[in-house]
Amino acid sequence: MVPASSWTTKHLAVLDREPVFLIRRRRFIDGRAVLVE
Repeated sequence: MVPASSWTTKHLAVLDREPVFLIRRRRFIDGRAVLVE
């Protein structure tokens, strides 16, 4: 697995562009605790 800070930073960067989409997707990822690259 990748360090939380690593993928979180990537998602946050995209979060600025598409807030709603990323918020929903990030929540799903956090719940599943899966690696998304």
